[in-house]
Amino acid sequence: MVGEVVGEAVGLSVVGEDVGLSVVGEDVGLRVVGENVGLSVVGETVGLSVVGETVGLSVVGEDVGILVVGEIVGVLVVGENVGLSVVGEDVGVLVVGETVGLSVVGETVGLSAVGEDVGLRVVGENVGLSVVGEDVGLRVVGENVGLSVVGEDVGLRVVGENVGVLVVGENVGVLVVGENVGVLVVGENVGVLVVGENVGLSVVGENVGLSVVGETVGLSVVGENVGVLVVGENVGVLVVGETVGLSVVGEDVGVLVVGEKV
Repeated sequence: MVGEVVGEAVGLSVVGEDVGLSVVGEDVGLRVVGENVGLSVVGETVGLSVVGETVGLSVVGEDVGILVVGEIVGVLVVGENVGLSVVGEDVGVLVVGETVGLSVVGETVGLSAVGEDVGLRVVGENVGLSVVGEDVGLRVVGENVGLSVVGEDVGLRVVGENVGVLVVGENVGVLVVGENVGVLVVGENVGVLVVGENVGLSVVGENVGLSVVGETVGLSVVGENVGVLVVGENVGVLVVGETVGLSVVGEDVGVLVVGEKV
């Protein structure tokens, strides 16, 4: 089925194998069940429910709510208030909005979000995330996780096997649990807790609190007020700060501290 609908208030329910729809309206509600589904929607208030095997979805609206279940899913959303829930195997999502709430469950997940208030929950095997926002809250569970976040107030929780995290923000809280973990954080007020086997951590901030538990740990910190606790077997620590508190427990430990009050 291929169709085009233009109206003010549009409500559609479609069941088919190959479904292609283009909808332009003010208040749009769509329910689609198909095998191969392609949707283009422009509206002010948009509600979508899509179940398919291969799903391609493009939505432009003000208040947007979307639920997608599929195997191969591609979603592009531009809106003001956006709520999106996706369950799929191979999932690609790009969202631009002011207030953005996303929940994604998939095997391979690629997600890019730009917004003011951004909340993300992602569960996958291979996960790549890029987020730009003011208030950002992320929860990610995956095997291979790559994450880049730029924001003002950032809260991040990641559980994975191979984890790479880059965060730039003002007030940053990071919790990472993984096997091979690499973290780079630039912020003003930074709190980081990392538990892993092989951990590389670099932090630049003003007020920095770090706690690291691992087997092989490399840590570099530049800050004004710095507190560091490290427990590991092979540990290398470099700290540059004004007021520095450092506690290290390990077997092979190398520490270099440059500070005024240490």
